Amino acid sequence: MIKDRKFAKEVTDLMLNITSELNESLIKAQNCCSAEEFNEYRRAVGVMLGKMYFDVLVPLFTEHPEIKPEELN
Repeated sequence: MIKDRKFAKEVTDLMLNITSELNESLIKAQNCCSAEEFNEYRRAVGVMLGKMYFDVLVPLFTEHPEIKPEELN
């Protein structure tokens, strides 16, 4: 996917930050949305997180295993 290790690390950091922001948005949504709205939003966020992990991070970690954070092992 991305051969340049430095850029791969930057992308990894950005993806992990986005993941954190999306998780925070779920907490906020749970507190202000109806159960139906929250479940719909949670499903959409889950799809995004899955795509980011399997389509972006896994290929990066395959190419550059040394950039994979310990917490994802």
